[in-house]
Amino acid sequence: MKTTSSPQRAVQRLGAAYFPTPIARSPLPIAAPRARGVAAAWLLILATPFLIFLGGCAEVASRPGPKRLGGAYGPPATSASAEVAMDRRVADSRPGLGTGWGEERDSQVSRTGFVRAEGNSPAAVDRIYYNDRAGLDAMLAHEGGRERGAGGLVRMAAGLVSAGLRDDSGGWLDGYWAGGRRLIAGERGGRYEIVVRNDTRDRLEIVLSVDGLDVMDGRGASFRKRGYIVHAGDTLTVDGFRTSSSTVAAFRFSRVNRSYAALKHGDTRNVGVIGLAVFSERDPEVWRRRGANPFPGSRWATPPE
Repeated sequence: MKTTSSPQRAVQRLGAAYFPTPIARSPLPIAAPRARGVAAAWLLILATPFLIFLGGCAEVASRPGPKRLGGAYGPPATSASAEVAMDRRVADSRPGLGTGWGEERDSQVSRTGFVRAEGNSPAAVDRIYYNDRAGLDAMLAHEGGRERGAGGLVRMAAGLVSAGLRDDSGGWLDGYWAGGRRLIAGERGGRYEIVVRNDTRDRLEIVLSVDGLDVMDGRGASFRKRGYIVHAGDTLTVDGFRTSSSTVAAFRFSRVNRSYAALKHGDTRNVGVIGLAVFSERDPEVWRRRGANPFPGSRWATPPE
């Protein structure tokens, strides 16, 4: 099998198993006896700045002050550095698992051509949630469901593929269904790999993300990015974030504050989920026939040469 890792092209693994305060104004003058009218007018003119000042003070005093939320005064900081600092504090306090940057592993890929049938719109999207046992129990309780086995390779993404997580010994990690979500149990420090089998008769492009990060470049995942090509019936195994055309950094379960998402990007909002986007291939012959012109403009028939 041939593969590709160019940002502009798709990739597949070798070996078949890879977002004016109103100013207080003086009232209009009121008609008054002339003897006192002039004095009153001058008094009104001299008092106007003072009235304006009082009006401004009254306006400021009427504005609500910052609210106290959860022990902190608002509004929240908006600078990028403040947001990162806050997210890191959150990460330090979060229980459960994330995915860390592991050891270097061999992983050969090469380039190949693949034209998506619907551009950047995938044929199907799915996800797998993971956490430690305590975290899974909390999710199961929250979803109000009960455990049902979902380990091994399980049909996903509208039935186009089967997918699962495997540990470093080759065994399948335990999985469960709850509230329509697939949950996988991991252990801190354990290495894992994502396994995807193409259950169709055609080539597919598989774009994967871990903790919201594309497995090819370690940056925010997007449907615009390219993935691995898997031939009909073949199986893809992805065991790390790609660092070159021949190596990856292994996926290892870690604390949230030690995850690659936290250490590299300071963002743990998407920790705990593995994304799977499946793209079908455009058949060149089908597209040629769809574009055939029934009236190309020829006037008379002539014999073939």
